[in-house]
Amino acid sequence: MYGLYSISMVKTRFLILLILLGNSFAKGQFSMNEFLSDARNDVRLYENKIKSEFLEEKRYRSPILHRVEFRARTNDFNITQDDFRLRFNPTNPWEISANKKYYSLEKNSLIIDYQYALNKAIYKRYHQLISFFQLSDEILFKQKEIILQQDQLKILEAALGNSDFDITEYIKEKENLLNLSLDLNELNHAMQKIEHEIKSSFSYSGNIEDNLNNQFISYEQIKNIVELKSVVSDTVNNIHIENLNRQITLDEQRIVIEKAEGRRNIGYIQAEYDRLRGDDFDNHFGVQIGVRIPLTNADKPDLNRRKLNVMEDKADVVREKTALDVQCELLKLDLEFLFSQNQLITGEISNDNLLKLLNQNQNIKPEDLLEAQKSILKMKKYEKLIQWDIYKSFIDYLYYSGKLIDIPLKNYLSENLEEI
Repeated sequence: MYGLYSISMVKTRFLILLILLGNSFAKGQFSMNEFLSDARNDVRLYENKIKSEFLEEKRYRSPILHRVEFRARTNDFNITQDDFRLRFNPTNPWEISANKKYYSLEKNSLIIDYQYALNKAIYKRYHQLISFFQLSDEILFKQKEIILQQDQLKILEAALGNSDFDITEYIKEKENLLNLSLDLNELNHAMQKIEHEIKSSFSYSGNIEDNLNNQFISYEQIKNIVELKSVVSDTVNNIHIENLNRQITLDEQRIVIEKAEGRRNIGYIQAEYDRLRGDDFDNHFGVQIGVRIPLTNADKPDLNRRKLNVMEDKADVVREKTALDVQCELLKLDLEFLFSQNQLITGEISNDNLLKLLNQNQNIKPEDLLEAQKSILKMKKYEKLIQWDIYKSFIDYLYYSGKLIDIPLKNYLSENLEEI
């Protein structure tokens, strides 16, 4: 019996261990889609979360009665009370209605605020990924440049005892090698920093580069997305404009509330009992109704100042729309320029037969072959840097146009535009 129990416990522990190992293995794989999707848990969205939870628990409901008074009066200084009054002051119905509407607007506002915060959070993560990939490429090219520079020094060192040895050139090339090594060290430092940022926001501890095997979006796909978006204005349903308008809508409704609160005291209903009035029991009771006629609002100057502020905010929205349109158009021009640059450099690389001709020449000097290798490496490096500049401008365009958070959310760096 005890033996069976022990075997059962061992099996149970073994299964638990497998589950834990499975979870650890799953967490050990870095995924670009998961990293972007995790933007929903970014700290920028925490404030929105706690506000939403608060509104679910607390509603902006004005009470039906905003004040209740009880009064007692005596005609002399004895303990006996001669007069009792109970007064009820109802809340202004316009104030109740205004607060109810504000609650509804606040809930809608939090939806827009969430989208705005998500837009900023996911935008930052896109740029972190692009910076990571770009630095990886720059480090790789820098390492190749160092190898070629070392070969350059070896060629010069081979002529060390000859009369044509140029010590000045040798010293210059040694300095170039040192500068390249310093550049590589700086790139590695930048890579460590961006990797730390990614791991900190994603709670990931593995090696990012070892787990990345991504197929990136093509240039033709980017052109199609930008052209599709450019059919309509970039400020239509734009989250940046909606975020400004939501605040204006709330400010306007606050003015309505404050205006209603300034006329809160609309009157009263009072029940009273007077022990000295009349002989019959019913004669002692009475009811009073008072209505306040509001002629002026004491807060009117302040309300007018608030209205002027709202007018200024609306003017800011118009200016922001113009600025966003200009920004989006500039980014489109940047993309067109970068595509043309890429086309030029790609054509130059594909048509470059220099290295092939040099390899076919048996009498080619080592230093000439090395210069050709440097030239080709430089063009390939430039081609890669243009690629990342295109992706940066593309993501910037999606961010400013508001398309970055279109539903469903997509990974706009991936070839298949996977949902995230």
